[in-house]
This record gives sequence, C-alpha cells and structure tokens, in this order.
Amino acid sequence: MGWYGYHLHMFTFGDEHYGEICDFNDDYLIDQRRKQLHKLLGSNQHFSYVYDFGDHWEHQIFVKKSIQLTPHPFFIISAEGACPPEDCSGEPGYEELKRVVADPEDEEYEDMIEWCGESFDPYHVDISRIQDRLNSIK
Repeated sequence: MGWYGYHLHMFTFGDEHYGEICDFNDDYLIDQRRKQLHKLLGSNQHFSYVYDFGDHWEHQIFVKKSIQLTPHPFFIISAEGACPPEDCSGEPGYEELKRVVADPEDEEYEDMIEWCGESFDPYHVDISRIQDRLNSIK
C-alpha cells in the first residue's frame, strides 16, 4: 500500500484473524507468521486486510487466479488513487485532506501541504513503483 507498516494490522480468512500478536489482541488473533498466504487461500479466493486499527483502513482482496511464478510471484494489474498518508485519521481524514489540498485558498492548505508534501497527488498512482516494491518481496 505504500505505508511504513508500523501500525497493527489483521488479515481475515473466513472466521480466522491473523496478525502481529501483542498483549491486547492475543485472544482473537492467530500469529501471522504461522501460515503462508497460498495455504490460507485454498479454495477461498477472498480475504480482508485491515491496517492501522485506529484509522481502520479496510481492504477487500479478491484473487482472480493463482499460479506459481518465480522468482517474483507478485504483480499488480491495476490501481486507483494514491495511498493515503500514514495517520491521516482514516477515510474521513483522507477525504478532508483531499479537499484541502485541492483548494490553495483554504486556510489549512499550507499546513496540509507541509504535512503531506508538496508533491502529494491523491489521484496519481505510480504502477512501476508499486511493482518495484512487489519485486523486492522475498
């Protein structure tokens, strides 16, 4: 997604929830290091991914086809919109950020641009950058 991965997250396959175990979630999460994605998918071609329990970025992932490829088994087909910046307060905060950066006359414009970067474009997707990141997964 482009995030740094420092927030807790969870993958859900049916009724099973996988993630990084810590003191407050060990009663409902299974340690994500215990399973591999291809084994969890099986005949189930759909799962969900939640990143940052505070902002609650929820993604529904549908696998259209699974084949064994080497050396890089992951590739991107399409994407829409930029990854929201870390800690922007979830979907409502991201919608506000997009509204503000689109209006240089907004009183919050300068602060938002300083926070997210002058080059941030919420509608631009760099497919080659995403593929480069996928190629680096071992």
